[in-house]
Amino acid sequence: TQASSSFSFSPKYLLIDDISFISRSTREIVSRFKGGVIIAHHNLRDVWDLVDKIAVMSDGKIVFSSLKEDFEYKIIKYKDENEKDEEAWVKLKDDSLKKVLIERGIKFQEINVTPDEVFLHFYARS
Repeated sequence: TQASSSFSFSPKYLLIDDISFISRSTREIVSRFKGGVIIAHHNLRDVWDLVDKIAVMSDGKIVFSSLKEDFEYKIIKYKDENEKDEEAWVKLKDDSLKKVLIERGIKFQEINVTPDEVFLHFYARS
């Protein structure tokens, strides 16, 4: 793009600080940029297709860091043998629980969750 090729220098990092709307041109700049890109943003869903690693900072320090794949989950809801509601958070690509439920004839509901919900469920608990 015009913007990415107009740098008169080759920075190691590009910092994008909490923009309210991520335009197509911003996405192109990020995808073509040869260095590291740091995006400061409050909503993972908005930047999900741009990132491969997620870090959370608090008081100027990284308090959490993980690969994007660690945030790909789904919820499987079902009733156990005693008709008690159960909810299992499983990796998006893990179908082992689903197979067991199908084998046992147990009805279930599969719910996709957002990266923000995964972070809050597993990592932001106090």
